[in-house]
Amino acid sequence: MRAFTALPPFVLARQAALLSQDWVSLERLLDPTLQYVHATGVRHDKPAYLAFARERVRVEAMQLEDAQVQVIGNVSLVTGRLRQTIVRNGETASVVVVSWVTEVWRANGDWQLVAFQSTRATE
Repeated sequence: MRAFTALPPFVLARQAALLSQDWVSLERLLDPTLQYVHATGVRHDKPAYLAFARERVRVEAMQLEDAQVQVIGNVSLVTGRLRQTIVRNGETASVVVVSWVTEVWRANGDWQLVAFQSTRATE
């Protein structure tokens, strides 16, 4: 098992893809079996998550704080507090959303996000 102090490139690539609305890059970073659970309890598979990202929110800022990364074989477990500034579709004001997240990434040639679980954080 290895632990890292810096965020791995694949986590940073997902953040960059969301911030720049680069849907082609984002799609490549997602495993076909993706299960993405939002802090609201809504669960998406890969197609539904991509549609949500494209149509429902615009991410203006995103930072994973207090991150811990463990690599065990071909799996990487990433945990931390995710702080995002988003604008919901149909709204003009941005909101800051803070949640604790667990991300599971698997090396399938390239690293891909397999599972994401979010729980709203209290400040």
